[in-house]
Amino acid sequence: MIFLSLRIFLHDIVLQKYYNRNISIKANILDIKFGVFYVFVNIMVDSIQIHAIPFKIPKSQQSSLRVQIDKGPHFYDHLHYHPEFQITAIKKGEGILYHGNDMVRFKPGDVFILGSNIPHLMKSSKNYFSSKSGGVYSVSLFFNRNTFGKQFFNIPELTNIGSLLQNCKRGISLSGGLRKEVNDQILKMSHVREEELIIRFLKILSTIRKIGEFYKSDNQ
Repeated sequence: MIFLSLRIFLHDIVLQKYYNRNISIKANILDIKFGVFYVFVNIMVDSIQIHAIPFKIPKSQQSSLRVQIDKGPHFYDHLHYHPEFQITAIKKGEGILYHGNDMVRFKPGDVFILGSNIPHLMKSSKNYFSSKSGGVYSVSLFFNRNTFGKQFFNIPELTNIGSLLQNCKRGISLSGGLRKEVNDQILKMSHVREEELIIRFLKILSTIRKIGEFYKSDNQ
């Protein structure tokens, strides 16, 4: 986790240095050395992914689809993985999502699909670890291709959604005009009756399929 924390710190510097351009650091003078060090840290992080914690998603007795609310001072901050797909909508909280070989900032309104068995963690920003933090809040949906039966996504009416799951098996981040709609739909899932979960879930997947701009993990 030391190298992971260092990678997050260096990633912040890179974002500010090359995108925000609002800070002055010694790396401005030592670009080459900084670049070599940054690559080294990335290699070290990639080499320790095998130490990610296997995570067992609790099964619901009332539904095949797991709907989970995460709220507290900060998000779960241990690198972990699980066989289920995970669709997460952020309502409160900011930080960096580490997913496989990728890192991307997250903020309220974002939606991520995390792939099966890909090590990941949502690292909340430093201020969320203080007593004055406003806290975090997200809703996640956990499922796999066989949640509703092995052939469910192979029927003609759902082949497009089946293709979506295949394309995002390594993870995507939603962008574009429909992101807010998907975020709202997922957040409402925590209040949906069991008999309506599958219908709402399919509607969410259908909306996601309409979004053309995807962040694709370079694990693919």
